[in-house]
Amino acid sequence: AYELCGSPDNLYVGCQYDEPVSDLRGLLQSASEAKFDFVVIPLFQRRDPGGAYELRPAMASDLALDSKTWSTAIVGMLSEWIDPGPAATPERRSECQRALEQELHWASHLGVYGIVLPPPSGARCELYAAAVGRLLLGGVYTTQLMLRVPLLAETAGGQVDGWEMWNGFRLLCDQNPRLQVVLELTADLPSTERELERWFAEPVRSVIVPADIFLTNKQGFPVLSKRHKAFLVQAFRHKVQVIFKGLPGGAEAEAGAEADASKYLHYIARLFQSRPAPTPQEQFELPYHDYLQAPLQPLQDDLESQTYETFEKDPVKYVRYEEAIFRCLQDKLSAG
Repeated sequence: AYELCGSPDNLYVGCQYDEPVSDLRGLLQSASEAKFDFVVIPLFQRRDPGGAYELRPAMASDLALDSKTWSTAIVGMLSEWIDPGPAATPERRSECQRALEQELHWASHLGVYGIVLPPPSGARCELYAAAVGRLLLGGVYTTQLMLRVPLLAETAGGQVDGWEMWNGFRLLCDQNPRLQVVLELTADLPSTERELERWFAEPVRSVIVPADIFLTNKQGFPVLSKRHKAFLVQAFRHKVQVIFKGLPGGAEAEAGAEADASKYLHYIARLFQSRPAPTPQEQFELPYHDYLQAPLQPLQDDLESQTYETFEKDPVKYVRYEEAIFRCLQDKLSAG
């Protein structure tokens, strides 16, 4: 992992490969030399168009790697076609359900670091979400499931906001805590900052940064737009991991491609380093993100001074108290 300037937090960076890989050890060696912490790979061969479904793992054996490497360095992607879509025939639904179950079983057997589900094919994702929800309720899979969601999705019905897509999907899965998000940045961003900021209240595990959203500065180095950069810096405060997609490199890479890829990695590392230092208030709140405070009754119960000190670190509450008292006094004065 990248350790920057003695920071207690590390930047974990992975690289996504869209084609099945047979030489996993060679791939991991190359990724390690390029300073990546993990790789994201398809676990299954591409399906023959029009052919009958058959489970075809990308690797010859689960013994291709030892269990520690599977669980720390490999994130597996399921097949892209397992969302049947809203207009699927009963045969198509059954086939997708069977493929989803079998692929999850195999990925869970491998013990990979995480499993990435393909994004819904459109805003209507009831069949797909219901299938995933049933499997989550079954409790068979111990590996963390992550739904890949683009910030903005281009579908057959037009552009769809990724958050709306995710929100519908997770509600149909009964907001299961074992379902997280892999959020993919897109060249176009939602029009308002509010639409971006609501992602920080979601269980975003990783952010995918495609190489094709980078711009080139005057010196010829890859950089992100101001809005992309600001979003990513804020995401770092929530301890997200970064996954690069479409970097120059790979088995068929030309000479110098690895050096080109390192430019992207160094840029993200500098961006991570540029994070403003957390304030004492933010440092205190860090372990309590996404937790509701337990209700207490300070006027009824004798509480320790430490408990009161914790209460008093909530500035919003006391600002609201002050506003309420001010308005109450105004009402009393106006009433005579």
